[in-house]
Formats: sequence, C-alpha cells, structure tokens
Amino acid sequence: MANGKRRDDSLTSGESDSRRSIQKVEPCQRCRFARLVSNDKEKDMVEDEVVWMGREKAERYLDLSRGTLSYWASQTVDTGPRYALFGRLAKYKKSDLDNWAEEQYVAKAA
Repeated sequence: MANGKRRDDSLTSGESDSRRSIQKVEPCQRCRFARLVSNDKEKDMVEDEVVWMGREKAERYLDLSRGTLSYWASQTVDTGPRYALFGRLAKYKKSDLDNWAEEQYVAKAA
C-alpha cells in the first residue's frame, strides 16, 4: 500500500487483471466444492455439462416410489425415461428425465 493506494487501484484502464474478471463463486457440478467462475464462456460450459444420475437419485428427482424405474426398465414395452447401462449400472441423464416428464402431460378432453 504505497502512497495510500491499494495495489488494485494502481492498474490503468488498459491493463487487465485476472482477479477483476472473476464474477462469482459457485459449486462445481462434479465435486460440489466451490470454484471460481472467471467468465461467461466457462459458466456456459458448466451449465451445458451432462449430469448423470443413478436410479435412486433419478427416482427422488422425479418423485417416484423406490423401485419404479427398475420395474419400468424390466418391462418389454417402452415405459419410463431413457437410460444407459454402464456395466450393470443404469444411469439417467437429467435432460432425458426432464424431457420424459414433459411428455407425460395428458391432453384435456374437450
């Protein structure tokens, strides 16, 4: 703090400082630890990231009874949201769960 000025105040308008570009702190999607978001492009990448859920978490997300997704997956007819198998583990994409839930609206009879 020379001459009563903070170090940040000594920057001219043409100079860039990475500390000034930090917008906010938000949780990381993978590990839930806080991380710094430095610009909009990085923030968009986090929002576009694919989020996978196991059956139990997907059932909680859709507010379904335990075992419902397993039952639907065992049926021969196409029932329930899309899922992927990673070995023996069924995983659901959050976007697929949202799309499937939107398709469940019933048209009102006229």
